Amino acid sequence: MQNPQQNIINYMNKGIIQSNIDYVASNSSFTCLAKIEFKIDMQDAYNFKDAIGYLHKKSDYGAVLIDENNSILLLFRDYKIHQAKASLQKIVRNVAKRFNIHIKIIAITLIDPKDDYKSLLERLDQYYVMSKISKEQKIFYGTKHFNFYESKDNIPLLERLFKKINYLKIHNHYKGIPIVEKIVILAFTKGNMIIKINKNKIPFYEQEKFCFLEHDLVPNIIQGDIIRVNPTLSTLTLSGLKFLDSSPVERSGIRIEPDRNIYAVLSFNRKDICKGYIINMSENSIVLHVSNVSLERLASSNIANEFLTLTCQIPTKKSFMTTVKLKASVFKMDSNDIVVNIFPNPPSKTKLRSYISMRQEEVLLDLKMKLKS
Repeated sequence: MQNPQQNIINYMNKGIIQSNIDYVASNSSFTCLAKIEFKIDMQDAYNFKDAIGYLHKKSDYGAVLIDENNSILLLFRDYKIHQAKASLQKIVRNVAKRFNIHIKIIAITLIDPKDDYKSLLERLDQYYVMSKISKEQKIFYGTKHFNFYESKDNIPLLERLFKKINYLKIHNHYKGIPIVEKIVILAFTKGNMIIKINKNKIPFYEQEKFCFLEHDLVPNIIQGDIIRVNPTLSTLTLSGLKFLDSSPVERSGIRIEPDRNIYAVLSFNRKDICKGYIINMSENSIVLHVSNVSLERLASSNIANEFLTLTCQIPTKKSFMTTVKLKASVFKMDSNDIVVNIFPNPPSKTKLRSYISMRQEEVLLDLKMKLKS
């Protein structure tokens, strides 16, 4: 039997969540509901307080609700599911680094206009249980119309969803710069899709082998192989659709590829750990390509969860080189590439922004020239 205090909490949650369902239905808007769980240590109550404040801030001040068994519900108002998932991934990483709180159980779903409180929570709890029993630490997610984990044949399901909403976004990258276009689906049969694109971008897609697709009702980013480009009709034909758990589309911020070798050093307590060169970068992360020797040295140093210092020199608009020192942490190691999250102070952030902006302008100018030729 629940105590009176828990009953009050339950009814408060129901009222807040139902009001968000009503908001979605009346405004034709998108809102997501997430459920997370982590160990709450009340011996360090101030750290817990600050972590909750951070969750509230980084979910754009959406409601933060206590659910059963100390799980937490987060509302992402006016977020599509792709945006909410990417934002939640970033929140989880930063909460671990800032507060030493590791959120390992994570579920998220898109609120549907025809949901009620019971159907919404049942769907969210389905993904929450999957996350709880999974050996992988990742977000489990879905929508009312699309459950990637249950659907064995997604083609008939996609046919229904594309009839419901016949437009989507097509994403690709040119030297790290995202190219995004809202397009119309002309036809979808037997897993092949024909889409209408901007005729000015035909030369770009003639050089590409695949592209990424984002649909409002499909929680996964879809990768499609480009099998035909029709310059006369300005259409692409795509096949071999794949549902991705993560993709470059979900990266936050503009990424650029340097036009020259920029060497960087990762150090810990003023001791160099590994050296390499930067293959792409944003304001939030840097990807280093390193030798096998450097990779082994980093892997054997047992500092994967420590803050490191990344030092490099980047060009300025006046053709000089300026030194940048950044607080950094290793996010993942993939073959000879190391993905490093960075936490620049204000002067370093200004230098990075300046270089990224300069490089972005160069790449866009190069792309315009290619499209004209």
